[in-house]
Amino acid sequence: MSNSAKRIKRYIVQGQLQEKEALDNVKELLATLRDANATIRWVMLHEHATHPGMLAVIRKIIEEDDLVKLLLKMSKFEHLLKELLTSIVKKKGKMWEDDKEESVHDMQEIAAFFAGERDWGGEYEDQDLAEWFSTIATAIDEFEYKNTTKVGRKIQKMIVALEDLQLQHNIIDSNALIQDKVSNTMNRLYHMIRIMGIKKQVLEEMSTLCDFSYAWVAMGRYLKNLQDVISENPQTVLMLKTVFLKMSTIMDKPLSSIMKAGSDDFESVAKYYSGQLFEYVKNVLSVIPKNIFNELDEISGIMSNELKELEVKISKQVLKDALLLESRYKLAKKTHDITMLTEGMLKLDNVLMGVIEIEPKEILVDGLRRELCRTLSQILHNGFIFK
Repeated sequence: MSNSAKRIKRYIVQGQLQEKEALDNVKELLATLRDANATIRWVMLHEHATHPGMLAVIRKIIEEDDLVKLLLKMSKFEHLLKELLTSIVKKKGKMWEDDKEESVHDMQEIAAFFAGERDWGGEYEDQDLAEWFSTIATAIDEFEYKNTTKVGRKIQKMIVALEDLQLQHNIIDSNALIQDKVSNTMNRLYHMIRIMGIKKQVLEEMSTLCDFSYAWVAMGRYLKNLQDVISENPQTVLMLKTVFLKMSTIMDKPLSSIMKAGSDDFESVAKYYSGQLFEYVKNVLSVIPKNIFNELDEISGIMSNELKELEVKISKQVLKDALLLESRYKLAKKTHDITMLTEGMLKLDNVLMGVIEIEPKEILVDGLRRELCRTLSQILHNGFIFK
């Protein structure tokens, strides 16, 4: 579990998972996703074992809070990777054609230079090289995306030929502009090969790896752990959206089976289980307004009991003690925690759970109103004394 968490942590850093990373390491990324999903599935299912001995062993070696933290990280990683690969699959045809056009243009420009038609830092004419680069440009222009296997082999041979040419002719190494165009062309050819390796089957494989239908009963066990993790680290609120999106897929397979069977119960079943998921999400999010008011209560205590107004004139000797740096640090931390909780909730977009659309902002407002009413009633109950 710790190994999966470490591997995922590398990719969920903001800006880390980019197109180049996905194209270069798609197998490694899918392997990381597979291991994390398999780990969570194994633990969740075995924690519901009926054999007392097995259950005792599992609970001894597994910390449920660690499992929930892994689920939060994995859901975010899964969401980022799926969005990135879907984007690549949609536009890979255009990306491939753009690489091809730019490669053809650079090869034609180099051919023109060796034909004596370009002045790039001195005149150098070599008709054999001009003809060779012109042939390469024509060959690249004839590549068709449809026949990926055949084209892939041709591209690999062309890359090898360009590498050999760089070693044989000093003019290519001595002229920075030519060297740059040759290197860029080789990089684009590599890019074209990688693009061809990203197919729709990759998304289908991801869908199989990320199946969460087994967790319908299991997730109920981790409600308190989710709330505890949010209370411990308010920044985890930012990952809740991806967890809810993953949970929304729980109904996909059952509803798909009902639809294939042509049953009239599709709508009623969808509404019932969507309602159950909605209640689960509300219960998870209900801890956020409570935490906000708890933090506000502690802030009020710090400002009332610990912090004091500084005098207009104060000596250097007592300035450090008068600043009460530790109390001010606690105040700043509490304020930051409230900011992270509210920011996380406000960043949660509407999520479709089955057939019910969840609006986290409305849940936050309702929760804050409920906590405000509870706090005011408690204050009035303790403050009003009738004799």
